[in-house]
Amino acid sequence: MKSALRSSVSLGSKKTTKWNSEDAQPLSARQLARRAGTMAMRAQEPGTLAEKVYNHLKQKTAKRSAAIGVGVSSQFIENELANVALLKQCSSAFLAFLAEDCTPSSYVAGDVIHEKGTFGSTLLFVLRGTVSASRDGAKLMRVTKGQHIGETMLFGLENVWRVMLEAETSCVVCEVERSTFQKALKRFPEENTLYAPVLAIPHSAMTAGLHNRTANIFEGLSHAALHALDHCTINRLFFPGEKMLQEELGDRFEVLILVEGTVVVEIAGRVVRTKACGSELEELLENQESSMIDADNDAQDNSPAFFGELECLGAKPARNITLKAQTVCLCRIINKESLRKVSADSLLQGDGDNLIMEMAEHDFQHFQNTASRGSVFQDFVQAGCSQDFIEFMERNLEVRLVTHGKLLWDSRSLQNSFHSIIRGNAYVTNPGVDFDASRNLEVDEVFGNMTSLNMGARPSAGPARVTAATDCLVETLHQGVVVRALELFPDQRVKILFLEAPSARRGGKSQQVQKSQDFTDFLEMSPFFSGMDPNFVQDLSLVAVDRIFMQGEAIMHEGDVGHSMFIMVSGSADVYVSDKAAAVIDKRKLSTKKKSTKHMSKVGRLAPGAVAGELAMLGIIQTRSATIQASSMCVLWEVTQEKAMEILDRFPQERALFGTVIVQNLDLTVPGRLLQLPLFKAFDRKFRMLVTLYCKRHAFFPDHTMVAEGEVGDKLWILNLGPASLLKGGFTVKLLGPGGHFGCDHMLGITRCYVAALKAVSVCHALSLCRSSYLMALEQYPSKAAHAELLSTQKTESNLLREAAERIAARKRIFQRYQGEVKQHSVFFLSDEELTAHVARGWHEYTVMMRAKRLRLEKEREELDEQIENWRNKNEAAQRKASRNKRMKELIKLNLSERGPLRYMEDDDDELVDFPQALPLLPRQHKQLVSALKAWPTPRPSPHYNLKLWGMVGEELSESGRESTLLPMLSASPRGNVQEARSGPSGSATPRKTFGLKRRDVHP
Repeated sequence: MKSALRSSVSLGSKKTTKWNSEDAQPLSARQLARRAGTMAMRAQEPGTLAEKVYNHLKQKTAKRSAAIGVGVSSQFIENELANVALLKQCSSAFLAFLAEDCTPSSYVAGDVIHEKGTFGSTLLFVLRGTVSASRDGAKLMRVTKGQHIGETMLFGLENVWRVMLEAETSCVVCEVERSTFQKALKRFPEENTLYAPVLAIPHSAMTAGLHNRTANIFEGLSHAALHALDHCTINRLFFPGEKMLQEELGDRFEVLILVEGTVVVEIAGRVVRTKACGSELEELLENQESSMIDADNDAQDNSPAFFGELECLGAKPARNITLKAQTVCLCRIINKESLRKVSADSLLQGDGDNLIMEMAEHDFQHFQNTASRGSVFQDFVQAGCSQDFIEFMERNLEVRLVTHGKLLWDSRSLQNSFHSIIRGNAYVTNPGVDFDASRNLEVDEVFGNMTSLNMGARPSAGPARVTAATDCLVETLHQGVVVRALELFPDQRVKILFLEAPSARRGGKSQQVQKSQDFTDFLEMSPFFSGMDPNFVQDLSLVAVDRIFMQGEAIMHEGDVGHSMFIMVSGSADVYVSDKAAAVIDKRKLSTKKKSTKHMSKVGRLAPGAVAGELAMLGIIQTRSATIQASSMCVLWEVTQEKAMEILDRFPQERALFGTVIVQNLDLTVPGRLLQLPLFKAFDRKFRMLVTLYCKRHAFFPDHTMVAEGEVGDKLWILNLGPASLLKGGFTVKLLGPGGHFGCDHMLGITRCYVAALKAVSVCHALSLCRSSYLMALEQYPSKAAHAELLSTQKTESNLLREAAERIAARKRIFQRYQGEVKQHSVFFLSDEELTAHVARGWHEYTVMMRAKRLRLEKEREELDEQIENWRNKNEAAQRKASRNKRMKELIKLNLSERGPLRYMEDDDDELVDFPQALPLLPRQHKQLVSALKAWPTPRPSPHYNLKLWGMVGEELSESGRESTLLPMLSASPRGNVQEARSGPSGSATPRKTFGLKRRDVHP
């Protein structure tokens, strides 16, 4: 290290420098980076000694930086790379190859990651924290978690960092080297074809917009001013779906120069226009049926476009547009402070014959306060629209700077918008008419058209073209903004669209109640939702969002990622599908441009009550399978997957029903998944087909656990659709995608307890194969060699997975504590929005858990009360029965042992009652009689009560030869004998004895 530093000093000064004791002190990472930056500026030719020293210093700096505890695995890096827009369309094998050579580094706040002017060949993306890019002490941009910078370095378009990258907070970054990326492209031909257009971008494009193909707003600037602006620019590559500019309120603005690519402009969440530059312009102009094509897309003038200039110059206090890349876009970004500094220097030098200079010198406060605004709203004011409706459209007006000679509007185009010139002059011409017949637009005159809203073309009914005579400021009201306002203010639809919604035809109920009723009525017509719980359908209606699409607008595009369902309320729409071969070719392109419906086949039509996108809402399919285009003005209700899943958590029966629907719809994909599974590749095809029949199908919703950590099982789990995360101790150690499997060692009997938990990230369709089913299939179609090979392989992989899971979980736990996070909940690096979402999600999970616990306790309490009540009733019945038996025994004993009236038991209350004989009326001297009865002696029990009547009768009948005294009485006439026995000789009644029997048991 000392010799390298000595060499660097000698090369820098071209003189021999002595080594002193101060140089012997250990250098910090920042000092090493500074010296490496100095060497990079001098390493102009490859292979020189200075470049070798620089590479050595760079490696030392990387090692010093990475020496701070970074517990990030290659699997985690692979998952983060999959979320980067640049690499979203790459295969998992390609990402795994890049992740193996990526080295994460940890920095504290204030550390310099890359100095300005140093050699660079890496793509830097942030795993945690925030990185700032600055130049000359001014911060130009921030790179937060999940974002990246250095795309031009990765593709070899630049070799030197134009900004200084510094850690704004404690952060973890990862860098992908250009050499590693090139090796990966050689190894994976599909990705090489995917990035071929990017690799073909010439180096001259890095100076476009200023030195060559100068943008219109910079025309007339001196060479020195252009050089100063070029020195301040940041070159960026944006990939499809990335946001290049966002709606923003503040003072940190920038001018974006679009050199190459196609972008879409969104206002209020609606796409309002499309702009293309470079080689993409010709392809865009071929599609003339889109109403979003900007009027200034002229094939004759292919100069770079510019965005955000008014915010930088103070003409607008806030930016109300969002710029999104539709293809790979090469852009140059100039910061607000840099633009104003260069403008001020140019004004001092007398370089004022330029639009930027004039705007910088002009006072725009006058424009903001006194300009006549709102002329484009005259039709809506006359229609009686509300003030809130007008203010919403006013906030979402687009104000643009249009240079002289540019086309503002052509009546023959399909663009639907109203325009009004705030400052400058424009003239109107008619195609085929001499230029002398043109006229200038009057002040506040509105031009444009909104045919879908029954607002015809202006300023004339015939064909017309409006062209800027000077540099103009133009305000534009797009039809998409009006439609968005109609979605937010449904009470204004009757005034604008003369549209009477189904709920408006019924009176007497509130709008929300009628919407819920209409929603329920429409879903009852759908076979997919028929038979659902009415409460579930009502909750869906509460989260449904009104959407309006005008004639010709696309409701959804084939191939787009979508997670929502649409219900047609009014209007009609056509359904188109494209050729499968063309769809495969489109997937290999880095583009989100939509295919024209004129190259597609019409396969159906949607009418009111139709439901579209329900499979996407459930997660059965991830992309739209068809393009739906409104054939008339359509009003729809949209239900997103996120809202639907929240409702499904409260309705277990509907969730199970939807799970059955998912399993049924994806059942045809199971054979293909198992036949292509590498795990069973060595087995016979018949074996794999039999396994397809034996395996069970499951559907899991987000955050549902498929397998718990430590659970005992013997199943192999295979993911057919959707991602699932492998968790060890609560930390994600691996992300499984479609085709991934877990638990093969359990199926083979190697292990019993699962080493990690498997949890669904989104809606998942999973297959499970138990050990008994596997052995049955193996018995039918034996494959001993394949089984032995699988057994040997899984023993090794099982041990590796266990070690890797424990190692990654330990690293993450240590890293989590090192970074100062809460020990059990990682909230240190979360932004305010993420922290709010984290707290809300935790609160929701806690309430769901407590509700389930409360319901479980209530159910257990009800069951316990029922058991106690049953036991009490049974015990009381047993006590009554025992008491009755006891009293019966006492009554029998009492009737046998005592004289007097018999005692009986009544059936009603089982109480002992006396039935005394009829007694004469008591005399008046009853007190003396009572006392005499009490003093009367109690007779002794007669010994004859112990006689057994039937025994005596039996003895009399058994003795023969002797005349029995009882036999004549028994052999006489029954009626006479009985009557005689009853009356006796004197005719007196003889009391009957039943010996304790109930009254109903005594025979007459």
